Amino acid sequence: MTFTLKTRTLSADGSNSFSMWNMLHTTRINLCGCEETMSKRDMKTAKDMTEAMEEKMQRLHERFTKISAQLDSKIDEMGTRIDHFENNVAELMTQVRMEEQRMSK
Repeated sequence: MTFTLKTRTLSADGSNSFSMWNMLHTTRINLCGCEETMSKRDMKTAKDMTEAMEEKMQRLHERFTKISAQLDSKIDEMGTRIDHFENNVAELMTQVRMEEQRMSK
């Protein structure tokens, strides 16, 4: 039985961290133990399936990257809102202390 190992790294601007390994059978053994060469149609089907999976993985990676960027943006926005909220609370507490001091005089 002969195997051809094909390695393909999918990369989007070098940021992609995964690679897809695809083992293509050039010969296979059927149940009776006889060797049988894969037909051209079988090879094309295997190639088509590999390409479809690579495209799907690339789309998933792009979608994950987009969602990650959106999450980062939302987290940054929430951090800014929390900072503003903390500043407003601090200002209100200062005003309350000043009001209490004025009332106690």
